[in-house]
Order: sequence, then C-alpha cells, then structure tokens
Amino acid sequence: PACALVPSVPALSHELWELLRLLPYVARYKLYADFRELTDKSPFLTAASKLAVYETRKVLKRLHSAPDKRERKDACKPHGRMLSKIAATNALPVLETIVQLIEAYPNQIEPVVDALKYLTPLGFDTLTFVILTRLSMDRDKVKDDGINISDWLQSLAKFTGAVCRKYPEVEIAALCQFLANALRGADSFDLLVLKELVETMTGISVTSDMSAEQLEGTLGGEALTALVLIRDSDKSRKAWARGARRLLDALQRGPPRQHLALPLLVLVAQQRQAIMVRTEAQHIKFVVELYDKCHETTTQYIEFLQTALPFEDYCKLLPQLDVLRTAYKLDSEIVFQAHRPLLRKLLEAAMAAQPGAEEGEIEDMEVGEGEAGGAKAAKGSTAPREEGVVAGTTWSAQLAAMRASAPDQTIWGGLTPELYALFWTLSAHDVYVPTRAYEQEIDKARAELRILESRLSSARGGPGMGMGGMNEEELLELGRQRDRLKDLLKRMPLEQDAQAKRVEQVARWLERARDRLLAPVENKKAIAGWLVQECVMPRMLTSPQDASYCAQFAALLHSLGVPYFSTVWYYNELLKDVVPALRCITDREAVNVGTFLYETFKLLNHWRSSEEVYKRECASRTGFGLSLTELDQRRTTYDQYRRLVHKWHTVASNMFRMCLESPEYTSRRNAFTVLKRLITVYPVADIHVGVIRKSVEKVLGDEQREDLRVLGRSYSTMFNVEMEKPGRVIPAEEHGMQAPAPGRGKKGGAPPAGAKPAAGGGSAAAATASPGPKARPAPSAGGKAGGSAAAPTSSQGGRNLRHDAPEWQGKGEPGEANGEGRASKRVKIEEAGEVGEAGRDGPAEGHGSAGARSTKRE
Repeated sequence: PACALVPSVPALSHELWELLRLLPYVARYKLYADFRELTDKSPFLTAASKLAVYETRKVLKRLHSAPDKRERKDACKPHGRMLSKIAATNALPVLETIVQLIEAYPNQIEPVVDALKYLTPLGFDTLTFVILTRLSMDRDKVKDDGINISDWLQSLAKFTGAVCRKYPEVEIAALCQFLANALRGADSFDLLVLKELVETMTGISVTSDMSAEQLEGTLGGEALTALVLIRDSDKSRKAWARGARRLLDALQRGPPRQHLALPLLVLVAQQRQAIMVRTEAQHIKFVVELYDKCHETTTQYIEFLQTALPFEDYCKLLPQLDVLRTAYKLDSEIVFQAHRPLLRKLLEAAMAAQPGAEEGEIEDMEVGEGEAGGAKAAKGSTAPREEGVVAGTTWSAQLAAMRASAPDQTIWGGLTPELYALFWTLSAHDVYVPTRAYEQEIDKARAELRILESRLSSARGGPGMGMGGMNEEELLELGRQRDRLKDLLKRMPLEQDAQAKRVEQVARWLERARDRLLAPVENKKAIAGWLVQECVMPRMLTSPQDASYCAQFAALLHSLGVPYFSTVWYYNELLKDVVPALRCITDREAVNVGTFLYETFKLLNHWRSSEEVYKRECASRTGFGLSLTELDQRRTTYDQYRRLVHKWHTVASNMFRMCLESPEYTSRRNAFTVLKRLITVYPVADIHVGVIRKSVEKVLGDEQREDLRVLGRSYSTMFNVEMEKPGRVIPAEEHGMQAPAPGRGKKGGAPPAGAKPAAGGGSAAAATASPGPKARPAPSAGGKAGGSAAAPTSSQGGRNLRHDAPEWQGKGEPGEANGEGRASKRVKIEEAGEVGEAGRDGPAEGHGSAGARSTKRE
C-alpha cells in the first residue's frame, strides 16, 4: 500500500516485483484483493486512486486507432509512456480503468494493447488479476434479447487473447486455471475466452462456412491449405509457434498432478452435452450458437495439443480410447479426433506387417528403436510379420478397445471392428487428391512470379529510384516475395505427389482387406443402417472436411466392391436418416450436412447422367447386385436406378418442403443453408423445382424474422439464376419418374403437389411418388414384405412418406403390373425391378407397419 503513495518511481516497482514473484500467483492475487479493500478504507489511498484514474482518463481520451499498423504504433508510443508512468507504483486503479474502457469500446483494443508496451512486470501481473476479477463478476453474460452474448464479455475475451499473445509477462497459467474452474462449474460462457486465447496465440482457427473451392483446397497439404485460407506470412507463423509454446508451458506448469492440458480437454469436450441440458435460454437460437462455439473451441484445442506436443508426449497425455468413451462419457467423434494421430501410426504399422505388403510401402512411418514395427520382409513375401508397436500399444489392442466401448454392441453383427476403425482413422487426405486446386494455385503462383520478375527487371534496369519511384526497401520486399513464390512452386508439386502416393497406398490396403471389412450378413438394410448411424452421421457433423471425407469413403467402398456392401441400400438408408435431421441440428452442422449432400448428389447425378457411365462405374459392382451372397445374380438396371434416384430426390424435396413450411426457426434456417450448398446439383427435375420454388415463395410471403428473410431472398436469387441456365432443369419423366400404367389413370396415382393423404386411405408406397399432375401411380396397396414397413416418423410431420425400401425391391419385372398383389393376404412390395425376395432382406424391417395397415383396409 505504501508504494501507491510514492510518486512514479519505476525502480521501486521492479524491486517490489522481485519480492512478489517468489510467491505463487494465488498468494499474489490475494494481496492485490486485500489492497483493493484497504483502498476503500484509507483516505490517502482513495485520493491516490482517484488521481490515478483521472490522469488515466486524460491519456485514454487522446488515444486513437490508426488504419496503418506502423502509424498506430508510433502514435501510441507517447501515450504508452504516460500510462506506464502513472501505473508504475499504483497500477491497480489504472488498469481497472483501462479494462472498463475496453469493455465499453471494443474498437480501442488494438491501440490500448500497443500502449501497454511500457508496463512494468508488476503492472502486467496486476493486469491479469484485473481481467480475472472482471470475468468473475456477477453480471449478465447474455444481452436482453436473449440471443447474443454480451458485448463486454466478447470485448474482454478478445482483449485477453491479444494481451496474452503480445506480452509474455501475463500470467497465462492463472487464466487457464480460472477457465478450468469455470468449466467444472458448467459455466460455458467462458469458453469464449479460451477460444480467443487459443486462436490468437496459436493461429489455429476453425472455418466452417467456406466455398466449394476453399473446401477442396483444405483437403490438400499444408502449403495448399495456407494458400486457400490466405494465412499470414512466415513471420506470423513463427510468432504463432512461440505463442503455442508459451501456452503449452502454462498448461504444463508445476507437478504433473497440476497440469491442465488433459483436464481442459475433457472439460471442454463435456461442455457439449452440458450446454444442451443445462443452458437456460429464451430462444433455441442462443443454445445453438453456444453449442457451435463449444465445438469449435474443442476442435481448436485438440489441434493445438496435436501440433504443440511431440508425438510421444501427446500419446502419453491421452487416456485410453475406451476410458474416454466410458469413464468420461465423451462423444465418439471427439474421442477419435483426439486419438487419430496415434491410430494413423498404428494403422501404418499394422499394414506394413500384413502379408503381401511391399518393402518401403509405408514411407512416413516413424517407429522408434526396439519397436517391432520396423521389421522388414522381402518384397512380395506372404509370411505374416510381427505387428508394430507404437506408444506402447498395437492396432489389435485398439480394435479390441473400440469393440468393448461401442455404445451399441449390436453393430458388430454386420460391421467389423476393422472397418469401424478404418473409417474413424482415415481422413480426406487419405482418399482424395484435390488435383484441380493444386493446378489452380500453381498457375496463380507462376503468374505472380512472372509479374514480380518483370517488375524487378524493370526497376533494376532504370536509373535512380527505379520504376515507379521504387526505393531499395521495396526492391528487397519484392525479392523476398519472389523467393517465397519460388519455394512455393517447389513445394506444391512435391506435396501433391506425396498425397497422391498416400491415396494409392490406402487404396491398396483396403483392396487387400476388403474381404474382412463386413460380416457375412445378407440383411443389407442392417449393414447400411449401422454404417450410417454409427459412422457417417456423427463424423459428418464434425467439420466440412469430415463431411467430404464421409462421402468419399462410401464411394471408395463402392469402387472397391467390398463384399456385403450394398451401395443402393446405403444411399437409401442415408437419405432416409440425413435429410430429416435438418430439424434438429445447429447452423454449423447444417453447413456440414450441405457439404455432404452436395458430394452425395453430385455422385448420384453423375451415375444417372448416361447409361454408359452407369455401366462403367456401377453395373458391374457388387453394390448394385440383387444379392450380396450370390455374385452371379442380376444387377440393378439403368432404368431401375434412374427411378430410384428420382425417388431419392422426391424424398429430399418433401422434407425440404416440410422444413420450409414449418414455423420453427431451426427448420427453416437449416433448410435454406443446405439448399444453398446444393444449388448446382439439386433440384434437377422440373417437378422438384416447382416444389422448392413454391415453398420458398411461401416463406418469403409470411416470414417476419429478418435474418430468415435475408437468407430466403439470397437463396431465391441464386435459385432463379441457376434454374434459368440452359439444360439445367429436365422433365420428370426423363429424370426417372415412372409413367402411369395404361388403363390405370389417376385412380391409383400419387396425390398432387402439396396434397395430404386422405384419412385412413392411400398406400404407404404411394406417398413417395413425386408430387405434381404427372406423378406416377401408386404401386399395389400395402407395402409389406416378410415383415412390417417403417411407419412415418414424427420428424416427417406425420405424412405417410414411404422411403424405407428401395423402389425396385420386390417381385416382378420392370414395368410389369402385378394384379395378384392387390388381393393377396401376404402383401409384397410392388415396384419395378427385383432384388432378392422381399421377405428375406431387410426392407420389411422397421418400427411401424404401413403395409399392414393398408392390407387391413383392403
């Protein structure tokens, strides 16, 4: 306290800090708190505090933000010296005034951070105490509208991240401990501080809303990703590396029991469930945004640990996979994202030990001394080699842990632990090479290099200052840019070749292991359902890159001809489960679903584009066979596939219509978000175009929420421009809608667009027919085949949408009318085509019995 009454003497502050720094930060902050209480009681300290606050406000009034970084720093120097002089011996009231200004005026963050340059170490320690005090105050962290986080919290979080990145004297360990305590108490709002801290100190940011070109670029290597996302210069990356080391040191300070790296990881991941259960909010929109921020923070923190820690230390830090899933109750996508680096190394070691693996096939494998994974065999040897050991575990041990910790043990009736582990271990870099993105960026770099070479040659050839008044410093900067471009042009082709080789290796691995990826189960629906529910759906919602990977992985299984994998049944179950999920996902997840559906519809439309493409890529594949066990059976014909694609588009259009016509905020926003992603691949048929256009016009006519109106108008403009392109929209009959059978007329036809089935009448299968006056007639009454068909779920708005079985499942040739099925007691699925016996396969299985109800009515 006596120091606050002494005129500005920086030497006294330094001497005092040499004593205080010997105490732990908990004891120091108790002293600062006692000093604040004493200030209110002592008139001398109160007067000194008011004087310091008055002088601080005078300086802050003259502080301003300049657009140029160098100009701002020069302007802040004299003000920074004055602030340092005022706060030299009485820093607490000065820094409290500064932080209060930051909370009210976020545009002052940059100049204030620059002005703090001349603070003493005691001043920076006091600043940490002030930040923690302001964060722990009992204030409203949500605005009065109940939708947005308070401005003071957002400004304080941004200021905290900027200060921690710029000044190493800030006590980051105290901030991390405060955040861990807050998360332990389920205070999810402080996640915003952790997110800013990780992003500003490490440069790791999560970009979910990106264009298709940017997404393809992020599927490449590090150099391509940096170019596509327009990262900063090499100097900034070095600064980020220093910030990451400082943050890691703060998390690992003290004895091992006090380390915060793992506790923070578990606490942040657990907040995802706590937000959905414990958050009290007036609007669901706020809960959605908070959940998305939590997921982004979790992803950032995991990536930070994976890049900042050496591989061996990171593996030692993580608990076992089954422990994270069972003891800590973490979601599967988070557990596998954290364990993916270890699983990749174990997979490489296991594949290298397989019979038939070529010597040197796994080039990037890092195996230490004494590990069994380094053993080599002669090229072409078929003798099994000893399984590799990485970080004290093996691939087989991880498979056993996955099998034991799976939430649903029934999935092992069709899936195998190896396929399950392969899906969660691989990434988009292992199955896809963004060749077009590499070519575009290389062409851009070459064009920029030619321009720089021309400018440099002209400047050096001219007298005096060179071309355009260019001085020596500018010439040096151009030379550095030229060197960076040359280095980039050397790295990009090498990076592309390395990824292409990696994709080829993975394809060979899967080719050798394809016979044991799925269990010999004839129930195609069960296998497809397990794959969608336990693998695709959780990972698809994680990030745009994971959504693209999920689509590419299914296409890879199809191209490899994996036994017991039915491509048709997979896409049937997929669209049945994914599209209705639009009603219960967040904004970020809707972007990921849009990315996934874009890749899916693009592939399905490509196969439907011509019979030649279908014969080349589908007709000979196992996934399009009518039987999974008898390979010589007939395959799905091109006409049957066209009708099936039309049915899937109809299912999607019905669900989009329901979401758009629903008054719920989440349903409408997610529908618009996904439709914007699908604008180039969906809708295709004129009948579906009419359904979407009518639904959008209805929303624009009655929607009162401004953000949804803006989103709807944006999509409507894109939709009208896209649909006017020549050849973009095709007739429904050409797309695959089945024409009415002669003599049946409209009696057995599908209802017109928007019509609801009559109460107590209509068949389950008829509801899936495309809406419109030219819709095909309904198949035979009923839809049961060896069991009960799935009833419409609540997410379908109670409509009788029959999409539980592919359209061609059942008896009869394509286009053959089966009149016996109408009067039969044992109703069969009457549609064009045939895939085995309906009673033997899975399409009859479900939760309801639409076919039974139809039979009873007959």
